[in-house]
Amino acid sequence: MKKYAFIDFFKGSGILGIIALHTYQLSNQRFPEHIHYLFSYLTYGNVQVFFLISGFTIFISASHRLNLQSSSLLNFYGRRFFRLAPLYYFTIFVYFLQALSEIHAKPAVGTFGSVLTNLTMLQGLVPRYQAVDVLVPGGWTISNGVLFYLLVPCLVKRVRKLGQAIALFFLLMGLRVMLNGIFHFFPPIASVSTWYKYLYYYLPNHLPAYSLGIILYFLIHRKEWDLNAMRAFTVCLLLISLVQFLLGVDFLLPLHLIVALVYSGFFFLAGKKIEHFRYPALILYIGRISYSLLVSHFIIINLIIRYNWFIELPNPLWAFLGRYALILAISIPVASLLYHLIEMRGKQWGYRWLEGQTAGIVTATEVSK
Repeated sequence: MKKYAFIDFFKGSGILGIIALHTYQLSNQRFPEHIHYLFSYLTYGNVQVFFLISGFTIFISASHRLNLQSSSLLNFYGRRFFRLAPLYYFTIFVYFLQALSEIHAKPAVGTFGSVLTNLTMLQGLVPRYQAVDVLVPGGWTISNGVLFYLLVPCLVKRVRKLGQAIALFFLLMGLRVMLNGIFHFFPPIASVSTWYKYLYYYLPNHLPAYSLGIILYFLIHRKEWDLNAMRAFTVCLLLISLVQFLLGVDFLLPLHLIVALVYSGFFFLAGKKIEHFRYPALILYIGRISYSLLVSHFIIINLIIRYNWFIELPNPLWAFLGRYALILAISIPVASLLYHLIEMRGKQWGYRWLEGQTAGIVTATEVSK
């Protein structure tokens, strides 16, 4: 299966932006307005990169491994599980130890249902914002990925051409607008503000970003080019933008999807025009350990806050840069250890186990014929 260096570059850039955002959120100092807008962009942009990459890479993997037979489905979902689970459950264990060590803290653990959905990585199904990150901060992105994986066999079966991928994008855009409209006027829980926050995190709000990755799969990996389909894609986007501008609204094409579209343009250029560009080795390595860095940097931030390791500076920008450098200086080595000792070893063990299971299923199928 072909590997693309630019994927690690975008992962590395994305996770560095996410950590920058979380560092910025620690400050109680006032920043200039343009700095605030920059971090607002980071809020929307860098997570979308991972959703877009997930849509791209999952279709590459599914095209090689998924044929909808029982052994193929077990292999596909098993590999997804063992990519995520070892480090995810280790992180839950670490947060549990942190909670026990804070004698005066009373961490909210939510209801039994929300805890159960976090343990199964399906917390995105729980209609409460506080349930989303109850065990692992940032876990809502993992949950969205798992929920998207459940849709992949159906999508692979139905979406076989570039035009169909473009149609899927606009179908999901319409579904998002319809569901958000219904849930906006008929919130199912008492706390309306809590529900509105959840509407940003839940999967339908981000499915169009995943589908952009599928479009890029056909353009870059399959090297398909349908001029009529791309013209229709461009014209429809322009019409949606025009209607949104004339109506003075932002829900038809919200900022996070605008940023996803911008990133998809850079992604296309990287895959088609500058495929052999030499990307910085450090960014590529950070991209490879990005999952470990995502879950571990929250732990590092909690420890830094707890033991007050920050050096306060009068200039807010220098204070931010100092904190950012400190968090990265600790988080990258920790993430590297987690990547090699838990993420990779857990994945390798899981893949070996899957090979035995799928071989057994294939043998049993052949005997039954």
